[in-house]
Amino acid sequence: KRLTVNDTSPVMRLGVGDTRVLFTGDIGPSVGAWLAEHGEELEADILHIPHHGLAATAPDVFFDRVNPKTALVNGPAEMWQGKRGAQARSWAEENSIETYVAGVVGNIEISFEGDSYSISTER
Repeated sequence: KRLTVNDTSPVMRLGVGDTRVLFTGDIGPSVGAWLAEHGEELEADILHIPHHGLAATAPDVFFDRVNPKTALVNGPAEMWQGKRGAQARSWAEENSIETYVAGVVGNIEISFEGDSYSISTER
């Protein structure tokens, strides 16, 4: 399958103490499926939902492999809450993932202290 420019997004896992954060850029279904099958060490406490959480994001099997406690979405509220955000939103709700959407809560800040983290938001 042909890759799109979004599929060239860097994917990076950051570790701070025992906390892991997976940044996914705008990867789409094909790269997400490939990573779910072939990626090593995908599990993370915090997941940046790819592609603004909108349609053409990574598949649920990718999200399942990451198995986050918290999800961050850098997308607008109306898109996340609408049809285009349904897949990722449903996955987060069904898996009881604490989700922060920038278009809803404003700026999202992660603070690390020792082996824990906290998230604050500011409009």
